[in-house]
Amino acid sequence: MTPKRSPPCAATELYGGDFAEGHDHAWVSDYATSYRHQILSAYARIAEILETDHPDQAVAALERAADLDPVNEELYQADHAHPRPQHRPEAVRRTLRRLEERLADLGDAEPSQATRRVAERQLRPVAPASGGRP
Repeated sequence: MTPKRSPPCAATELYGGDFAEGHDHAWVSDYATSYRHQILSAYARIAEILETDHPDQAVAALERAADLDPVNEELYQADHAHPRPQHRPEAVRRTLRRLEERLADLGDAEPSQATRRVAERQLRPVAPASGGRP
């Protein structure tokens, strides 16, 4: 009998938050940072695995990662660059707005030019395939 395989996101559901949250010991910071990077890497890998067959689930994994690290622009760039079943400019605009709001909460911070370029690329109209005609 073959064991039942868990969905790839089952492990991420066990994440309960930052390591030793609320403790001010110097050693806690290094471990907390390490665990945060591990969970973000897990979500990125899940998105990579799901992107072809389940693009909406892949985007949801990246959005969950962005919820854990709300100002990590690499996650937003990956979300913008992610293939979707159809071109959805409203999703790109919503994601960029969410990043802008989160960065504004920190002060005068704004999304980087790299993030804006990725979003602009996604907002460009997609040229239809020529179908072999000259």
